[in-house]
Amino acid sequence: MMRFVPHLGSLGLGLLLAGLALRLFQPGRESIWQSFLVTGLILSLFYLFTHWQHIMIFARRRSSRYGANASFLSIIVVSIIIAINWISFGHEKRWDFTATRQYSLSDQTIKILGDLNSKLELVLFDDPTQAASTVDLLRLYRDFSNWVSYELIDPEANPARALAFQTEAEAQIPMGTLMIDFRDRRERVSSITEHNITNSLIRLLGEGTKKVYFTAGHQEKELNNSEGNGLSEVTKRLEDSRYDVESVVLLQSIVDGHVSIPDDSSAIVVAGPRIDFLAPEIDVLRNYLLNGGSAIVLLDPREQASVPNLEALMVEIGITLTDDFVVDASPVGQLLGYGPVVPLVIDYGEHVITEGFGDAPSMFPLVRSLTVAEDRPSNIAPTMLLQSSPASWSETSFDELASGEVIFDDTDLKGPLDLSVALTIDVETDSENGGVGITGDSIEEEISTIEGRMVVVGDSDFITNNPVMSPNRNSDLFINMVNWVTQEENLIAIRPRRAEDRRITLNQQQETNILFLSVIMLPLVVLFFGFSIWWSRR
Repeated sequence: MMRFVPHLGSLGLGLLLAGLALRLFQPGRESIWQSFLVTGLILSLFYLFTHWQHIMIFARRRSSRYGANASFLSIIVVSIIIAINWISFGHEKRWDFTATRQYSLSDQTIKILGDLNSKLELVLFDDPTQAASTVDLLRLYRDFSNWVSYELIDPEANPARALAFQTEAEAQIPMGTLMIDFRDRRERVSSITEHNITNSLIRLLGEGTKKVYFTAGHQEKELNNSEGNGLSEVTKRLEDSRYDVESVVLLQSIVDGHVSIPDDSSAIVVAGPRIDFLAPEIDVLRNYLLNGGSAIVLLDPREQASVPNLEALMVEIGITLTDDFVVDASPVGQLLGYGPVVPLVIDYGEHVITEGFGDAPSMFPLVRSLTVAEDRPSNIAPTMLLQSSPASWSETSFDELASGEVIFDDTDLKGPLDLSVALTIDVETDSENGGVGITGDSIEEEISTIEGRMVVVGDSDFITNNPVMSPNRNSDLFINMVNWVTQEENLIAIRPRRAEDRRITLNQQQETNILFLSVIMLPLVVLFFGFSIWWSRR
């Protein structure tokens, strides 16, 4: 019997380890792992009680002390690792080191989530084994706001749960579909990206849509043109941001025999006309702007279009557009592949439109400069939005542009130059009760003030498809302009980022240099130092 006692210690230790393993991986089998732990503990204690003298002799050995120290340090290291994992599991923290912060929520998304005051449910229908990246994105939304919750449903494994979200016309909700529920409204997203989720939130949180009209009939940029010089991309992004976008020919918008701005207009955009506006159109624009209307006016250099009537209207408001084009000789634009007549702007004014842009670039192909008149009307308050770099200048010789060689000389005005301005126009109006108010026995006029808003830019090409699709802030800039003039400041932010193509294209010489350095030079350096060390030790 006594010959089996030495083996009880090993058996007890084995049962303890087996019990701990079952406790971690099979917690439901409580009776089994508890039996293992109790039996293992009893056997281990019995072994220690019967062999305590042998254990004391073994503990006095030098090798035992070294082993005990090593074991103790190992236990401490393992305990620290376990503690770090336990803390990190309960307190998740993410770091995004990508250049464009591709795996972080954008400013606009954070702003919208911060304004939530009701429960928002995100319900994803997908195979759990295929939805890891999507779930990570939904967790970002949930972790930022306590109002947000998400649920993952497998329509094939749990058809009864999915049935509550199906329409009568569909047999099954397609895999990869996201339902967003807010109060009694629902949006469905099939292509799950932050861009699409946030735009759906904007539609859910909004109270209807606002209409933005782009003027037509003067060879302006076309809304539905999908070519490089069209506006189809910015039109789509405006519609994603809860705007109705239409074109209007003012001469065909007649009310009571007069040219008029549509009554449902929240803002008018004049996007690079090539033909000037006629007197009736100028009159209706003047009345619209000076009576609390909102507009964005984008006027190209005169070499591209001559619109003296529109420029004269801008002068009345206090804005003078220079007869020039801006040349930018800064090396940053050259490194990014932009020519000198495509200024790259990283200097923004202190305005809600450009708040949060930092030094994110926007580009303006063939832009003209502008100035604000000191003797402008007192009810107009301007704020500069965009400035060219100190390496830019105002070029008035369009012959140099045609020749392809633009050179700075003494007649040119050195930058930085103003390229865009935002204006508020305070308009006094009578109150709704006929323009009079009664105070005691006297009758006084009651005057209220409304605020018109306007943005002027010396370029219209910056909102065309090519610049908007490039990795810059052109799209954010223009949509923020629209949000501001329509008094939708809650939507102003930098929008969710699209994935950026950051591949490096090498020419033949660069490929040869890399091959020479990695295949020849580095091995030779290693061999040289190795030989030097061997030789010095001889």
